Amino acid sequence: MNDLGSIKTRIFSNIRILSPVLGSESREILYDRPEHPPPTTPKRKPPSTKLIFSLVRRECILLTAFGVICMIWRRVGELILIFQLNTTMQYHTLKCAYCHQKFQRSSRAVASSRTKKTINTFCSDNCAANFQVTSVEVSCKQCTKKFKKRLCQLRENNFCSLSCNATYRNLHKTVGNRRSLLEVYLEAQIRLKFPHLTLLCNDKTTIDSELDFFFPELQLAIELNGILHFEPIYGAKKLGQIQSNDDKKAFLCGQKQIDLAIIDSSSCKYLNQAAKEKYWILVEEVIRKSGGESGI
Repeated sequence: MNDLGSIKTRIFSNIRILSPVLGSESREILYDRPEHPPPTTPKRKPPSTKLIFSLVRRECILLTAFGVICMIWRRVGELILIFQLNTTMQYHTLKCAYCHQKFQRSSRAVASSRTKKTINTFCSDNCAANFQVTSVEVSCKQCTKKFKKRLCQLRENNFCSLSCNATYRNLHKTVGNRRSLLEVYLEAQIRLKFPHLTLLCNDKTTIDSELDFFFPELQLAIELNGILHFEPIYGAKKLGQIQSNDDKKAFLCGQKQIDLAIIDSSSCKYLNQAAKEKYWILVEEVIRKSGGESGI
């Protein structure tokens, strides 16, 4: 029994036997020859800063050189691939769907677009982006109001509403008419009974709005207002627009010192000969009171 524990621990030759009772408290080894101390491991000197710097520099140079070589190799590979494609690939002449300019595209790109079910082809990304714009801002031809309209709906004259469309076309139409049968009959009677008077039918130049009958010599205008001027046949909004237009006509006629006679024809449900003669008597009376004399 020794000083380290109850189990004897000794070294014979080069075999080390440690006592299990020592645990972590002591790691001392006994030799059979105390005159020979155990060998000691020499301490290593820490590497110098100069050596570390040289090692790091060498690694950086190697990495940089490797990166440059990889980049050059990749570029050479790309050039070889481009050369092979240019010498073997066929090109097709296509037409841009936006600017309508002709351009060249490889057969591989054409096949790819067909695989993706692309209908339109474009010469550049710019044209492709512009083609996606579905609406643009335009101004109404009648009221100059700004609004957006689809590209497929663009026309030479664009209107913000059906009302502006109808107003503009009525003011600028050169063929056709939207006259009632009663107006046509009254025009024929006026030209027959008063041939010496100048008659302008559906005139739009005098007050920038349509007048059914206008006599420049008499400064007289006659309007036939049917049921649309009094009842909301096409809705309250449309009725309001018609009545507002009637008020505008009256105001403009007053400014230009034109006598405006309004004949209510809303009670005419069915236009027969009796109805025609009834309204002709009213028109003839208005013309005579304004100074017109019958030529017949």
